[in-house]
Amino acid sequence: MCAVPNGASSKKHDTKRFRARVAYDGTNFKGWQFQQEERSIQGEIEKAIERKLCTRVRVVGASRTDSGVHARGQSIHFDVPEQKAAREMCNMQKFEFTLNQLLPNDVILTKLELAPHVIHTAIPMFKQASLKTIQEPKLRPWHSIFCSTGKLYTYRFSIATNLDPMDRLYRYHEWRASRFGFSEQRLREATERFLGSHDFSAFTNASHPPPGITPHYR
Repeated sequence: MCAVPNGASSKKHDTKRFRARVAYDGTNFKGWQFQQEERSIQGEIEKAIERKLCTRVRVVGASRTDSGVHARGQSIHFDVPEQKAAREMCNMQKFEFTLNQLLPNDVILTKLELAPHVIHTAIPMFKQASLKTIQEPKLRPWHSIFCSTGKLYTYRFSIATNLDPMDRLYRYHEWRASRFGFSEQRLREATERFLGSHDFSAFTNASHPPPGITPHYR
C-alpha cells in the first residue's frame, strides 16, 4: 500500500487531475481535436486512457494543431475518478509507460504527473469582466490552457531544386525559389513585421472577444 499524494482535484471532488507533455508526428492525423470519423491526437490519447482505466476521460490540450502539424511538447491535462487515480499514483512511471504502450507509434506521453493547485494568472479576460465583484485569487487545479506561459512555433521549408526525401514530411518545399531567386535579406525584413505587440482578436471566439491586446514575442 503506498501513500497517495494530495494533488489537484477538479471541480468535482471525486476526481484527480493529471498533467503531461505529448509529442506527436501529425502526418497521419486530421489535427489535434477529436473527430468522430477521423484520426486525431486527442482521440488516440483518450482511447489509450480509457483502455487502461476502463473509464472515459476528456483530454484538454494547450493548443489545437491542424492536420499534418507536429508537436514536441504540448501540455495536456485530464481528470480521473479518484478511486482509479489512487491506484495509478502509487507508480506514476508505470502509469506513463503503460499509456505509451497503448498509444500508436506516432504519439508519446512524457512527464506525466499529478497536477498541482496553482493561482491562475491567465483566466480568460471575458470571464474576469463578467465578475460583479473583485475576488481574491484562489488556488485552482492546474489547467493546460489557462496556465500556459508560452508557445513556440517552428516553420521549416526548403528552397532546394529537389527536396530531400527524408525531409518531405517535415519541410515545405518552395521549389519556385530556386527558379525565380531567393533573398534571405528580404525574408528577414518581412519577418520583422511580426516583432512587437499585435492585435490577434480576429482569431478569437467572436462571442467572447478579449478587451485588450496580448503581447506576442518572436
